[in-house]
Amino acid sequence: MKETLNKSIINGVTKPKVCDIHCEGENVQTFAMYIPSPKLYRIINISRIKLFKSLDQTSLLSNVIKHLLCLKEVALETATKMEAASLYSHSNLKRPASNPPVYWLSSGDAVLSRTPKKQKT
Repeated sequence: MKETLNKSIINGVTKPKVCDIHCEGENVQTFAMYIPSPKLYRIINISRIKLFKSLDQTSLLSNVIKHLLCLKEVALETATKMEAASLYSHSNLKRPASNPPVYWLSSGDAVLSRTPKKQKT
């Protein structure tokens, strides 16, 4: 995800977000990643869903589709920005200015940190 995000920014895509679907058995998780500030890559778990195993669990299908449609919106937004950057490059024979700037990118390994969830009071 990080490499795709870096390439998008280098190619002039404005504030891109990249998506990922992680499947492990019947569990499916969807993620989005973006860069809010220099050298900080933020990954958000958009949803966690369980796939159904038998016909009597088909009521879960609408839930699966709903979560995938949320991911589609993120992907569609970035695809539109990619198309705009590509058209700009084609018509002007140069890439658009990077937003966020290229110096925000990191080529090193990622260090994970987790923000604790807020406690309800």
